[in-house]
Formats: sequence, structure tokens, C-alpha cells
Amino acid sequence: MSSSTSSAGGQKLLPKADSPLIKISFFFSKLPHITYDEFYEYWRETHGRLTVASRAWGTCNMLRYVQIKHAPELEKDLEKLGMTPMNDFKWDGCSELYVSKWQDYLDFAQSEESAKVLGPDGANIVDPKAGVRVTVSYADQLYHMYLKGKL
Repeated sequence: MSSSTSSAGGQKLLPKADSPLIKISFFFSKLPHITYDEFYEYWRETHGRLTVASRAWGTCNMLRYVQIKHAPELEKDLEKLGMTPMNDFKWDGCSELYVSKWQDYLDFAQSEESAKVLGPDGANIVDPKAGVRVTVSYADQLYHMYLKGKL
């Protein structure tokens, strides 16, 4: 059995891992003077729309943008399951960007729109004192309901 497939009785269950995506995750905290509702609404409706509507988004071949809201109220259940939540950094939101080539992300990050529009707009909601943590990883999508035609 290869590392890119699993089998049960010789039947392949997972697709071939032929082109994993590159995922860039930004973890950040809201400004202290705005509410969580204000933060999430602005992040989604203003910053999110600016991001995907930017010329750089299309020309740099950006594939996916996901906004993740932190759910600390659910972490107690993780602890009951013997898991350790990521508590070394307080965060309220995480933006995930996906590309197929690293150069596509570099072009987007270094674009004039990122510097003159997206960065300054993020400053309307992100706490600079808390900082931003970033991870970069390869994402091998094993299953997604869209791939199965369920959504």
C-alpha cells in the first residue's frame, strides 16, 4: 500500500495525493475596543470582500480564502477528550489562504493592493500589540463534501 492511498480489502479509499495545496494561516486578535460581533462582521463583509474582489486575487491565482472564528467555549470538550488546545497564543480569528504555487502567494503578498489596501484595511480590526502568527503548510485534501456532490 502506498503512502498516498489507504485500502480496505484492496479497494482504494482516498484519492491520489498528486497536487497538495499550500496553505498560509494567519492567527490574530481583534482590537480591544471593538466587540466580537463588530470584528467578525467587518472581517467578513468588508475585509473579506476587499480581498477576493482585488485584482491581485485573480491575477495571482489565489485559490481559496477561509475565515475561521476561534471557539474557546468548545475547547473544554477537547480537554475532556485528552487533547491540548493551542493556548500559547490568544487569537480571535484565522485567515487561511490557499495556492498551488508558492510564487503565487508571494506575488499576492507583495502586490500593490496588499500594501495599499488590504494591509491598511486589516489594521481597522486587528490588534497590532497582540501580533500575528503565521503558519505555512501543505494541504492534501482527502475528502470534501463538494467533491462527493453532496453540497
